[in-house]
This record gives sequence, structure tokens and C-alpha cells, in this order.
Amino acid sequence: MRPITEVMTRKPVSIPVDASVGDALSLARARQVDHLLVTVGGRFAGVVCAQCDLANALPGANLRDSMHAPLQTIDSDASIEDAADVMCREGVGSLLVVDGEDAVGIATRGDLVRGGYECDDALESRFFCAACGQYSHVTTDPNTDLVAFCESCWDRAQPPRFWEDIGGYD
Repeated sequence: MRPITEVMTRKPVSIPVDASVGDALSLARARQVDHLLVTVGGRFAGVVCAQCDLANALPGANLRDSMHAPLQTIDSDASIEDAADVMCREGVGSLLVVDGEDAVGIATRGDLVRGGYECDDALESRFFCAACGQYSHVTTDPNTDLVAFCESCWDRAQPPRFWEDIGGYD
């Protein structure tokens, strides 16, 4: 079993909680990352995903309204399999890797897959998109908690809105 410390990102990008969504998106693009750790008083307090949480938010909105808190963590001596279990159980795409009280990195689903993680049958339906097989930005269906979809497949899987079902709203 491969340790999480071999695949994690060692210097995660952080942003203060009072920043705007626009500032967070700019930072994520500039640093070429999807996940930003949100800080309150210099301590990690939450996380936002540029693709899932910020893409449709108003640029002037406060980051606090988009962040996921509390931050999900995993011990630095854990394996990538342990991390995948936590991600699926908690419904998150990233984990703060800690050594005692110290943050040592961030691990995402992408890090696990690039690090050679191979899902067992029990987790596969919750780790990868059921429609396209993507592992990034995957959310478990809240109605069943058994099947997961990426954001673009989730949008396509929704039933038509009333006005679309009746042929438009002209």
C-alpha cells in the first residue's frame, strides 16, 4: 500500500476566508490548481474547488459562502487506499494531510489516481463518474448514495425543467 505522502501536493495553495470568489478563481488559475485551502486567522479552516464550488458563483461573492468546512483530514501515515475510503465516506474530493497538528499537504482524487490507486468494486461506483468514468469533481447522488456523477454528467442526468418539457417558454 502506497503512503499518501508520496502522492500528495506538499505546498497547498491557500486563500483567506474574506477573499472574493473572483480572487479565488484568479488564484486557482494562476497557480493551476483546482482546490484551495481557506484560512481563518492563518489556520486552515475549509476548502473550495474552483470547478465545483466557484465556477457558477458570483465573482463578488464572499468565499466563506462557497467553502466546505470543517476541513476533512487524514494522517500522514495513511495509505492512498485509506484516503480513498475517507473521500468516498465523507463525499469530498480532497483531504488535508496532517502530521499531528501540522498540515503537510493536500491530497485529491486526481493525486490518488495518478499515484496508482486502483478502486475495488465497493468504492468504484462512488469514486468515478458512472456515466463517463472521470474521477475529478465527482459527487455521489444524494438520493441513493450509491452512484456518483461528475458535474457535467450530473447536469445532463437531471430531468428536464418544466418549460423545456413543454417545448420552451416563448
